[in-house]
Amino acid sequence: MILTSTFLHELELQRIPSLTAFPEDGLPHSLDGFPALQDLSIQDCKSLESIFISETSSSQSSMLRKLTLHSCNALISLPKQMDTLTTLEELLVSNCDTLRSLPGLDTLTSLKSLHLWGPQGLMLSFSEGPCLPPNLQSIYIESPRITVPPMTEGGFQRLKDLSRLTIAGDMVNALLKEPLLPISLVNLSISKLSTTKSLKGNGLRHLLSLENLTFSKCSELESCSKDVFPSTLKSFRFNDCSALESLSEDTLPSFLKRLSIWRCPLLEAWYENKEHWSNIAHIPVIDLNGNRHTSPVTVI
Repeated sequence: MILTSTFLHELELQRIPSLTAFPEDGLPHSLDGFPALQDLSIQDCKSLESIFISETSSSQSSMLRKLTLHSCNALISLPKQMDTLTTLEELLVSNCDTLRSLPGLDTLTSLKSLHLWGPQGLMLSFSEGPCLPPNLQSIYIESPRITVPPMTEGGFQRLKDLSRLTIAGDMVNALLKEPLLPISLVNLSISKLSTTKSLKGNGLRHLLSLENLTFSKCSELESCSKDVFPSTLKSFRFNDCSALESLSEDTLPSFLKRLSIWRCPLLEAWYENKEHWSNIAHIPVIDLNGNRHTSPVTVI
């Protein structure tokens, strides 16, 4: 029934315990010029082991724009025929804890957005050559087994259009030490640095297009070294960094427009001191955990 639905644009399958594969004959295809399936979402299908894409008729899958896989814990790998998904623009994979590999990921030349969250078994190493699609604009990666070796052509640097990156875990340590990120980045969010006590290195200073930077849930982070951040920053945010004690005057970029500090009790206490408050008084917008403070600047 699904395969003959030539007018079907979106399909969402949820909580189907008997579903083990989808489907062997490929995805619904177009008829008489009408678009085929464009948005496929499979969620909480605990027995799903594989997703087939027809090798004999690539036109059947050529209209798919978005693929979402969530909590499919029997899924070991994505289909080997990923290169037939020539129009795929968004790929979201979350809580698929048995997922081991993403074959052919680098062949998805139309992919603009990649979201990988929580696949505990996924091993993705940039040391084995290009493994990311070349035209990505937005990436969210949180997986403990993704590795980033020093300076490699298969890594982030080759992504010339990447403007937004959200990345979590101690794999970020390598990115902070060396200039491995593309200079096209405008928005960068870093979270869950569980072993990093001080931000050091020159991994961020070359990002002269970077405007918005966020550190979240970095439980051990205590301080930031001088000249770590690019001068182009306009917005700086710290969320749930409970060990962060202070920010020296020369740590923050001179032309910063907004500083947000949320649930960082030691840092909030630091700026209760009027002497330390003067170090940030030049910033036009300051948000300290939603509390108003007396300052010559606009405080929200």
